[in-house]
Amino acid sequence: MSDLETILKRFSEELPTEIFANGKVGIEKENLRVLSNNLSKKPHPKTIGSSLCNKYITTDFSESQLELITPPYSEKNETITLLDNIHHFTFRNIGNESLWPMSMPPFISQENEIPIADYGQSNLGLFKKIYRRGLSHRYGLFMQVISGVHYNYSLPDQIWPILANTSNFIDFRDLKSKEYLKLLRNALRMNWLILYLFGASPAVTKNFLIDVSSNFTRFDDLTSYSKYATSLRMSDIGYQNFKRQRIKVSTDSLASYIADLRQATETHSKEFEKFSVSDSMQQINSNIIQIEDEYYAVARIKSGSEDNIRFSSKLKNTGVDYLELRSLDLDPFSRTGISRETILFLEIFLIYCFLKPSKSISIKEENQIRMNDSSVAYHGRKPGLKLIRKDKEITLKNWANEIILEIEIIVDMLFKNNPDYIQIVKGIKNKIEDPNLTISGLIMNEMHDDKISYLEMGEHISKSNKEYYEDIKIAKNKHWVILNKEAESSLRRQADLEKRKEDSYEKFLKLYFQK
Repeated sequence: MSDLETILKRFSEELPTEIFANGKVGIEKENLRVLSNNLSKKPHPKTIGSSLCNKYITTDFSESQLELITPPYSEKNETITLLDNIHHFTFRNIGNESLWPMSMPPFISQENEIPIADYGQSNLGLFKKIYRRGLSHRYGLFMQVISGVHYNYSLPDQIWPILANTSNFIDFRDLKSKEYLKLLRNALRMNWLILYLFGASPAVTKNFLIDVSSNFTRFDDLTSYSKYATSLRMSDIGYQNFKRQRIKVSTDSLASYIADLRQATETHSKEFEKFSVSDSMQQINSNIIQIEDEYYAVARIKSGSEDNIRFSSKLKNTGVDYLELRSLDLDPFSRTGISRETILFLEIFLIYCFLKPSKSISIKEENQIRMNDSSVAYHGRKPGLKLIRKDKEITLKNWANEIILEIEIIVDMLFKNNPDYIQIVKGIKNKIEDPNLTISGLIMNEMHDDKISYLEMGEHISKSNKEYYEDIKIAKNKHWVILNKEAESSLRRQADLEKRKEDSYEKFLKLYFQK
């Protein structure tokens, strides 16, 4: 019996194995508002509420970059339905604009065409805008409008008493932190599989290729592609950009994780100090990262606290409540940017990461993880591609098949009464055998077979999605009333916030870092 089967047997003796289906999933999906293939210059529409206060629809970096958010649900169909309903509400309330369906933006000729998000005149709104100004100076605006999907997963609450009884933990908070860090380490080790299966950015516009264009094949005057690429968004021309200082954040313990994040926010950077010399409102500070949110890992542990305090303080105060997986590209073949199959597979994958033994990540292994991710981002569909596992080479296909074999054990023991999961794993196995079936493979095949460019594909899909949602009657949207009320009340909440007599911004900032 394997280690995984032993662990599963222990759980099955203590509680019904169906309990694992009670883990919660929430989605955060970024999208650019566009008119045809042009980035919208219009402000965030009031018809969808306040970007500062609306809990379902906000903005990310740019005023033109929406972020659509579902709370976590244990019933995954609720997550899927709400995400679809938010899209319907959004499309019906943004006039003649549409949502760009790709992670990599349409062609933007100059950075000054990208408007930074505006959150109003309150101290909180000003704080958010200044943070984004800092990002624009540090990394450039083009990189900041790359979009993706964040998958938030929390393990079922029912497992913690059992684990506490078998591991002599008295404090559930400490136990959860330990187990989520274990899950995080395995998710980092196997993130390359996510890039292979769900990477959806094998092509980019020419403004992303200033220094590396020789490694790409030109498709047309505006776009190029990398032959076997899966996720250029997660390569060094995207979010893994060399300009981002690589900070070492330990995943050994919650205390070390918090300490390393805090140190990065408190350590002065000579490179970034130049942005504050003439105007202190150009960034929050000149440290390695301004705030913890600037730590762009492919996955992070998170607190469920809604207090308006810094990320590390939430973790310190309440412990870890869920894992945020951040390496998913937008799936252009799904109207909501992520398919039901992907949502369900990632649930099993993260359960697998939780159950599988997970040692600390050494500096050497961390470098290998980064190399594997880079290799798959650029060359994931290349036949015979080799990765590094425990200092030895192994082909992507062999390692992926080993993972899927163990995931099949989990499905057989935890989801045997749900044929959907069995079918989904079969589909994943087919994608491992045939890279043309991956999302990036389908994109490249469509571009070449139909002789359609990246930008033409994006425009066609965005128009099709717009027509689809505009044809759906409001009465068919079960969340319309809730979404409409939230849009209206969020505007009132922002107005109330701005009417209050607040302390100075400087005092607000000081208190933020003291909490």
